[in-house]
Amino acid sequence: MIKINHRIIFWIFSILIIGMILLSCGCNQLLKFYFPQSFSVSKNEMTTNDPLQNAENYNYRIRAQNYADLVSYLPSNSTPVDLRIPNELAGYKVCEIEEGCFSWCEAIKTVYIPASVNKIGHMAFYDNPSLTSISIENGNCTIEKDSFGNFTGIIYAPQNSQVYEQLKNYGYTVKTL
Repeated sequence: MIKINHRIIFWIFSILIIGMILLSCGCNQLLKFYFPQSFSVSKNEMTTNDPLQNAENYNYRIRAQNYADLVSYLPSNSTPVDLRIPNELAGYKVCEIEEGCFSWCEAIKTVYIPASVNKIGHMAFYDNPSLTSISIENGNCTIEKDSFGNFTGIIYAPQNSQVYEQLKNYGYTVKTL
């Protein structure tokens, strides 16, 4: 006869329920946990040297003097939108879309990624059911293989570019921008 530990079953069930609630809320900012890459500790106090900033529905990280990386998207509502990622946020040039930034965002219908973006991270646009097209202006942008996981729409990229060929090799439907 198998002995069942009811506490373990309770905790597993609780974690599953919490996970389903978080996923049903629409966007990744509820799931995004941020651990600073650099921090200092003195006495009983910890301070970060890598804080997140917020502007125009985005959380972003200042990477260098005039550069910023998008960390997460904070949609104002759940109505499908045509998203134009900005070239700049608060005077900082947007250079990278970090891992998971737009994952599980049901409110995004189309995405335009400007030439300033030179890297799209792991699962950046993972599992966006409303997303139908993505336009990438920078033909030399570095794209992780699963940046657009579960995406079945059309990606537009500059013809004969590194991005165009890379996305074709990954199996995406790619057309000329």
